[in-house]
Amino acid sequence: RRLAQRPGDAMVQAVTIEDVRRIPYFQRLTDEQASILAARCMAKEYEARELLLVTGEESPGFFLMRSGKARIL
Repeated sequence: RRLAQRPGDAMVQAVTIEDVRRIPYFQRLTDEQASILAARCMAKEYEARELLLVTGEESPGFFLMRSGKARIL
């Protein structure tokens, strides 16, 4: 399932329909909708204290957390 790994980047993995369905908000999507969403998503693992976003800068996308926690500064 690994898509790519560049030096300094988090591991990037493909997202499956099953991954999408694990998120309660998306459980009511049709198979086609879930498939489209999965195709547009990527899963990444981040290290503790790794910076994801900077206030005032454009977001690279929409984030959903599978596990762990994030702190907003």
